[in-house]
Amino acid sequence: MENSDTNEASGTPRIDIVTGKASLATNVQFRFGTRTIQATGSAADRCHPNVLLLRIEQTFVQYAIQFLFQVLSTVTGSWIESKFPEWFLPERIVLKFQKLNWEEEFDNELIAYHKLQPIQGLTIPKLFGITQYNNTRALILSDIGGYCVATPEGAVLDEQDMRPLTYHAFKSLHDLGVSHGDAKLDNFHLVTDDGKDKIMIVDLESADYEQTEEELAYTAKTKTNFVMRQYHNHLESTGVPHENANQDPEDDEIDQEQRCRGCDEIEPLKTRSRSVQREPKQYGDNGGHCGAHQNGHHGGRFFGQAISSRHGKRRKRERYCAQVGCK
Repeated sequence: MENSDTNEASGTPRIDIVTGKASLATNVQFRFGTRTIQATGSAADRCHPNVLLLRIEQTFVQYAIQFLFQVLSTVTGSWIESKFPEWFLPERIVLKFQKLNWEEEFDNELIAYHKLQPIQGLTIPKLFGITQYNNTRALILSDIGGYCVATPEGAVLDEQDMRPLTYHAFKSLHDLGVSHGDAKLDNFHLVTDDGKDKIMIVDLESADYEQTEEELAYTAKTKTNFVMRQYHNHLESTGVPHENANQDPEDDEIDQEQRCRGCDEIEPLKTRSRSVQREPKQYGDNGGHCGAHQNGHHGGRFFGQAISSRHGKRRKRERYCAQVGCK
C-alpha cells in the first residue's frame, strides 16, 4: 500500500513571496480518490506554512488514464468529473491543510466553498475536493495565479481602479449570503482574466453566513473601504505613485465599523519586500485558488453532505485585532 502522507525536501529553490528569499522545494505525496498524487512545491510564504503551491508530476500511465477520462467526459458531461475529480486536476494546484486546533475554521471554510459554488473559479478559488495530508485534513484548490495586492507586483492599480474591483468581489460573495471575515490585504489577488483585471478572494476560514441582506449590502461597502484604506497605506509605504480614490462622504461614518474594536486606529501596513516570481497564466485555470461538488464522497473525496453550521467565531475578535495590527 502506498504511503499517502510522506514528504521530503529536494534541491529545487523557490522564492518566498514575503521575504523574497529562496526556499527549498518539497516533494509531496498524498492520496486523492483512486489516484496517488505526487507533486513538487513549497509553502506559499512564511506567514502561511499550511498553504502549499504544488506542480503535479505524472507518470506515463497517469497521463494515459487522465486522457481516457477526458475523452469519456465528452460523452458523459460533468457527471464523470464529479465522480472522479482526481483525474481532472490541472498541473498546478494549492494544498491547504488544517492548522493545529483549527477544526472549526476548517469546517467553516468547507461550508463557505459549498455555499459559493457558483463563483468558484471566478471570485474565489476552485475546490476540487478534500484529502488527508500528514494525518490532517487538506483542501485541494486551484492556483489562481496573479499577484497578491500586498506585493509590489500586485499593487499596480490606481485606487480609483482598485475600488470597483474590490467592491464587486465582496458583492459576489454577499449575493450568495456569505460575508468574508478576514479582509486583510494579503487575502486579495489581482488576476487577469481574458485581458481584464479582477480581484479574487482567498482564505474563507472566518466567513460568516448569518447576516441579513440589508447587513450584507451595508458591509460590502464598509469592507471595501477597509481594504482600500490598507491599499492606500501600502501604496504610500512602497512609494508607488497613485491617485487617491474619492470615497463617498456618507461612507466615512459607517467605515469605522471595520476598525478593530477597542483600538484607536489601525496600524498602517509596514513596507514589505517581496519578490514574486510566478507566471499568472500558468497557475491553475487562472480563474481561482475551485468548484466544489455537492455529491457526497468519502476517503479523501468531496465533502457534500451538510456540515454543521456551527461557525468558528471563537477567537475571531482576537484574530481580527492581530490581523489589522491592533495592540
